[in-house]
Amino acid sequence: MTTSAMMFAPPRPALRSWQLLALVIALNLIVLWFSNEYVLTRETYQRLLSDRLEASRVDEYFDFARRLRIWGYVLTPLVVVVRVGFMALALQLALLLLLIEVPIGRLFRLALWAALALLAGTAVREAFLAALDPATLSLARLSVVPASLASVTMDLEDFRAPLYGLLSFVNPFELAWCAIMAAGIADGKKLKPVTAASVVVSVWMTVTILAWGLLSFLNRLRS
Repeated sequence: MTTSAMMFAPPRPALRSWQLLALVIALNLIVLWFSNEYVLTRETYQRLLSDRLEASRVDEYFDFARRLRIWGYVLTPLVVVVRVGFMALALQLALLLLLIEVPIGRLFRLALWAALALLAGTAVREAFLAALDPATLSLARLSVVPASLASVTMDLEDFRAPLYGLLSFVNPFELAWCAIMAAGIADGKKLKPVTAASVVVSVWMTVTILAWGLLSFLNRLRS
C-alpha cells in the first residue's frame, strides 16, 4: 500500500461488526443469567403463585421452569440477531421512502450499538428488582420500568391498564436508542440531523405501538 493510500484509508473500527454482535449477545446472556438467579427465584415463584397453588405444586412449577431456562440461553443469540436485524430493516425501509440509501450493514452495526442502551435499561431494571425484598415482589413490581413515564405518572396498581404498558416504553433507555440511531445515520448532507431524528422516532413509535398492541392482546388472552 502506498503512503498516500495509507493516509486516506478510513480508520479501522475498534470493534468489527461480528465482535460487536458477540459482545451484545454475551451481555444479554449475562443479564438473563442474573435475572434467572437473583430475580426469578424460588421465593419469587412462591410469592406470586402461593395464593393459587399449593407449596409443593409451586416447587414443581419452579423446577420445570428452571429446566426450560436452558432454551432461553440457547435462543438468545437468534433473538438478538432477529431483533437488531428487524430494526435495521425497518429503518432502511423508512429511509428508502425518502429516497435515501444507507447500507444495511451500517444500519445493523448502528442498531447493535443502540441495543446496548436497551440492554442497560434491562440491567438496571433487573438490579432494581433483585435489590427488593422477595416478600414485596408482585406482578405489579415486576411490571415496573424504572424512570419510565408510566412509573412517574401512574399508580403501580394500574399496571394492567393498556396505557401503563404503552407509557412504560417511554424511558431514558429507549430515548437513548433513538439518539444513537439518529446520530449514526445523520451525515449533514443528504440527511440532516433533524430529518434523521424524525425518521428514527417515527420508526421507533411505529414498532413500539405494534409491540404494545401485541402485548395487550396476549395479556387479554391470559386474563
